[in-house]
Amino acid sequence: MRGLIPIIFFLTTTTISIAQGYQEVLFDLAKTTGELHFEQVSLRHEREDVWMEETWRNPLASPDDKHVNQRAFVTCNYDMINPSNWLFTHFIGVKSARRLYLELLFNTRDCDQYTNPKSCKETFSVYMKQYKSGSAKSQEDKIDRETFNAEGMDWQNIGRLARSNLNMTTETLAIALDPKTKNVRFAFEEQGICLSLLNIKVYYKVCDEFSDGLVHFSPHVTGPKESDIIEMNGTCIENASRKFQGVELRGLCMPTGQAMKTSGECECDAGFSRNSDEKCETCPPNTFREKDAARPECQACPENSFSKQGAESCRCRNGFFRADDEPNTAPCSQPPSKPVKLAASAVSASSARISWDEPASLGGRAEVWYEVQCRGDCSAVQMTPPGDSKLSGRYVQINGLKASQDYTFLVFAKNRVSAKSADPLGKNAVIDIRTKTEEEDVAPVAHLRIDAAQADAITISWSVSDASFQEFEVEVRPSLKAARAFETRSVNTTYTTFSGLKDENTYTFRVRVKDDLRWSESIAYQNGRGIVQVNSSRDLAGAQDFLDNAGSALLMVIAGILVVIAIALCMILMQKRTKNRKQMSDLDVLDTYKQDSMTPDYHTTSRHHNSHNHQMMHHHQMSVAANNSNSPNDAQRAAKMNAPLIPFGSPISQPPPYYGGCQTTSGKYKTYVDPTTYEDPYQALIEFTFDIDPQDVFITQVIGGGEFGDVCLGGLARTSAAATRKGTLKSPQEPYETVAIKTLKSGSTPKAKAEFLTEATIMGQFSHPNVIRLIGVVTLAEPVMIVAEYMQNGSLDQFLRQIDTKGEKLAWEKLAEMLYGIASGMKYLTDMGYVHRDLAARNVLVDVELRCKIADFGLSRGISGSAEPEYTTQGGKIPVRWTAPEAITHRKFTAASDVWSFGVVIWEALSYGERPYWDWTNQKVISEVMLGYRLPPPMDAPIGIYRIAQWCWRFERHERPSFAQLLAHFHKLILQPGLIESDLGEIGGKSRSQTNLYGTMNLPNPPQQAAPMPNLDEFLRQLGLNHVYGQLVSNNIHTVADLAQTSHLDLLACGLISQECSLIRDGLNGRPGPPARTASARTISARRDEGFFV
Repeated sequence: MRGLIPIIFFLTTTTISIAQGYQEVLFDLAKTTGELHFEQVSLRHEREDVWMEETWRNPLASPDDKHVNQRAFVTCNYDMINPSNWLFTHFIGVKSARRLYLELLFNTRDCDQYTNPKSCKETFSVYMKQYKSGSAKSQEDKIDRETFNAEGMDWQNIGRLARSNLNMTTETLAIALDPKTKNVRFAFEEQGICLSLLNIKVYYKVCDEFSDGLVHFSPHVTGPKESDIIEMNGTCIENASRKFQGVELRGLCMPTGQAMKTSGECECDAGFSRNSDEKCETCPPNTFREKDAARPECQACPENSFSKQGAESCRCRNGFFRADDEPNTAPCSQPPSKPVKLAASAVSASSARISWDEPASLGGRAEVWYEVQCRGDCSAVQMTPPGDSKLSGRYVQINGLKASQDYTFLVFAKNRVSAKSADPLGKNAVIDIRTKTEEEDVAPVAHLRIDAAQADAITISWSVSDASFQEFEVEVRPSLKAARAFETRSVNTTYTTFSGLKDENTYTFRVRVKDDLRWSESIAYQNGRGIVQVNSSRDLAGAQDFLDNAGSALLMVIAGILVVIAIALCMILMQKRTKNRKQMSDLDVLDTYKQDSMTPDYHTTSRHHNSHNHQMMHHHQMSVAANNSNSPNDAQRAAKMNAPLIPFGSPISQPPPYYGGCQTTSGKYKTYVDPTTYEDPYQALIEFTFDIDPQDVFITQVIGGGEFGDVCLGGLARTSAAATRKGTLKSPQEPYETVAIKTLKSGSTPKAKAEFLTEATIMGQFSHPNVIRLIGVVTLAEPVMIVAEYMQNGSLDQFLRQIDTKGEKLAWEKLAEMLYGIASGMKYLTDMGYVHRDLAARNVLVDVELRCKIADFGLSRGISGSAEPEYTTQGGKIPVRWTAPEAITHRKFTAASDVWSFGVVIWEALSYGERPYWDWTNQKVISEVMLGYRLPPPMDAPIGIYRIAQWCWRFERHERPSFAQLLAHFHKLILQPGLIESDLGEIGGKSRSQTNLYGTMNLPNPPQQAAPMPNLDEFLRQLGLNHVYGQLVSNNIHTVADLAQTSHLDLLACGLISQECSLIRDGLNGRPGPPARTASARTISARRDEGFFV
């Protein structure tokens, strides 16, 4: 029985198919024909006819056998005193049996039916003897009466039988055989019983052959003992092989003859499919099936491909190809046709612009890029963007041409299969260009003039040499000597207006065609004086001085004073703003980050990191002191004012490769440094970022918009200083690396520029696989740029929504890996002493390998070094739907509040980008969360991952997990995917929230003898909620019973608020609250100085 325990457990926990066995019959008296002449012996009497062989007809037999005479043996010797009469069967070969079954059909008469019997019994005995010889002929086949008494000890008594009912009795005896036994004989002893032995059947049980899951098992004999379970070895059927290597094909043969498969599985070989008969049949032509394919049937060949019978994959038709990384299930495609409408414009003596349209055919693919080649004397030719890079735009600006020369340009259209075609260069369009002579070359923009002037504004206009020019860039530079402040704006007309001009400044204007390097002649203008001459104007000379010398010490002093004034004005404005009320949005009213005391006057001198950075900083400080002080003490004080609030020589302040969030020699992460702790933010900028040469960066297209400007796709030259830094470029073999570029709008205020670059200062301190990587910044030219790594799949919420729109789904295991990456990045930031404050799916970017990286540090802040690090806002925008309760009510931001936000990110991932709390207002979100409501699990979401989100939503922040705990929990789910959809209960103990899994009310069962239930109107009046009667009735809630069956969410959908729902719940539970609570439910509002308004 001990061996049966694991089998019983296996059967109760596993759904399997059981194959029935059969009986291998060795002898059946009912099937014999003719007399058998079994031997018989009477040990105590001299008689030889004690057993008589007769025939009978079985009334219970099948219709075909009812009229067939069957052999039987009968004995009835009640007239003998103490008889011992034996009947012996013939020798029976056991074949491969290991356990025999003897089935007897008999009938007896009771002793009370006889008159004065000499001997009467109601039972008889059954014996068996096993023979090791291979043939019955080698044994004595005649029982000798004289010697049988001595040999009788060799016979095994296997049972004593009696009648069990009035009619015929069937008894079955089981006997274990010795492994060497070849034959057996059975004997029957009667001692005065009247017995009819109607049938003798000898057989053994066999587990029949069967197939399960394309695994075939051959017949197998059962074991010798009743509890023996025999292990069977299976084989895969024809044209199939093991699905999991190393997993044996095993089955079990039970003592009853039943059999089942216990382990292993087979699948059809490549080119074969599984049919309804559980056979593997050949795939027909133009279909295929890969090995380890998820679907068992053959698939039709993808577009533009074919196959023969029994194919594992389909081959592309002539002229069609697959990319190297595309699977066999992908359709075949071809290279694009050549670009069309190739044209040249803005041709001058030294430059030209060529453009083209998309090819007529893209070859069945989504991607296409272009390459441009020059034929002729092209040694000095420069193209923007470079012609040998993968151009996504359909134009190129060509410079460095020689006057009066002929050039030929070829524009190639390519995609990912172009290299596989017979012409790997791709199909091309050709254009010939002859440059103009020096005499013919006329500037495209000329006659710059003032069209109109007002008190503080002017309108300038210009003429063009070609009417096809539609886009222009206009630059204005004021004559400030100590600031590099200029504006470049793009217009599509031949005029523009500038306002806000100061009387004391002289402004220089110039214009050029977009992407053309040739500027028009400059004109200078001053209010009240009109156009002034460059050579005679002292102010214009100052403007030229500005172009040559950036960063004056005088401007720094002025800027410092302006910053103090600006801070004072902001404080006054903030006090006024708190008196207003406004409808909330996802980011609520307060704007802490943008009120920080960040000095806006970023310097524009070169900040390329080198061994002289420290000397440059020292020189910068001394120059400020020299220009603003008349004594050595003043100079010393000026130098100290510009020093950072942390030691400049600390490890954090070192130049690359040490800058960023790398590890120190101690093995621990460096501490994050808040840029606002620097009195001169320029020092933080040079310590934590890398200034890229503007010539090394180019923009190919705009892919989005941000708070400060555009988000673009661009390239970074491999030869740049930024590119040579470790880990910047991923494809060194390409001359340009694709990067993401944030640009600052032209004409932005110095404060906006400071805030824009602060994010780069923050990003530059981090280095982790799950945190977006800063490559550098561009501050030496307009527009100012932040250059970071490019994430092909965009933000997490958009990526998931796109997948959901296509009807696709990610495996829950993959989603768990992505969330593991987010938790890993957040653990790193927390270890750095950093609070993100705006963790949401929209601020998590996804690369081509589905690796998640945390981005957008616009609201992020550092945390103090207290025992429990936290950051307290002084007012600011907060993303209400992602923010923890204590951060909303008390504006306390800690790592625990980031954990709450991470829980909302988990919910966004499980719902495939759905908006948290749907279309609820922010005030409703706050009210419901404070009352214990939590987001319910999305449809079909795995409960194992949702339980982690619930863990993150504990009301008490000290009960929430750390990111290290979250990381360990997701690691466990990845290692054991079965836990993802298993509900192991609430993680980390019981939360204080009393809501159930779906956030609905838990209503008790009514008592068995309840008082008569009032009508709905009376019930609401008792609670002081009669004002909601109309809302309930309009939603088909007419009785208190209807109300009791309505969930919390449905009540909210009716227009009620949580306080009213709580009063109703208490009333249904027999705890009606005071009516005074109803009034407050509609008038709850936040204090005027809180982080949100209602």
